[in-house]
Amino acid sequence: MEEIKKRMLFFIVMSCLMFLFSIMANEPSRWIGGLIVLVFVVLSIYEYKKFRLAKLIVDNNIAFIENICIKNTHRIEKETKRIGVYISCFGVMNGSQIIKYNMDGIILKSIVIDNNSICLTREKDDNEIILKVSYGCMAKTDLLDFARHFEYETGVTSDMRL
Repeated sequence: MEEIKKRMLFFIVMSCLMFLFSIMANEPSRWIGGLIVLVFVVLSIYEYKKFRLAKLIVDNNIAFIENICIKNTHRIEKETKRIGVYISCFGVMNGSQIIKYNMDGIILKSIVIDNNSICLTREKDDNEIILKVSYGCMAKTDLLDFARHFEYETGVTSDMRL
């Protein structure tokens, strides 16, 4: 979510700087600067919508599956950063990637929990897309709690294949 926020702020700052440039520029450069401002404003609106959806997913989180990544491996001291997959009744967020369902015509059809992963099947315009999330070493009781909570929030019954 922090990456999305940084991109959004970058586009806002760039649109402000380009606006100032186009005010101070001569006539032909004003039009070009104005077009570039428009592009940055559209990109910042897109990132803002993505940020709002990411915040909705994190705030209504049903399960958080943690992964560990190693960052800055070229340095002597290695910096570890914990990232994870958020699963909510509105979608799934993995880092800065957002997969939404139960909104904008995307319907969550089924959820299958097996020994290694959680498979979410979603449909939009008669096209089924299966999202597979590996849950690692989650306890069986946590999986059962997740399935109950997910069914309560979405109305979709989980198919447990443990």
